[in-house]
Amino acid sequence: MAERSAVNRVVIGSSPVAPATLLFGEIQMKGRFQIKVITKKELQKLLDAGIIRNSHKGFINRKGNEVGYYRTAGAAHKRYIQDWYADKAQRL
Repeated sequence: MAERSAVNRVVIGSSPVAPATLLFGEIQMKGRFQIKVITKKELQKLLDAGIIRNSHKGFINRKGNEVGYYRTAGAAHKRYIQDWYADKAQRL
């Protein structure tokens, strides 16, 4: 039985938003992007730094594009975000 890891999991069928960079656009046209686990403190760092903000559509970046953010239901309530934002939060 294969071990299931939530880190670097590929998500298929992301919501269509305008690409921020060429690479991000190429990944998104395929309908996939990488997600990583993010803590509540790291998410707050991104919000305080102004990298992302909350809106009625969910979290969006400075250009108004939706950020891939997911929260699981149940007891764990793990948070997942696109890998670029997770890496940026760890560097802050």
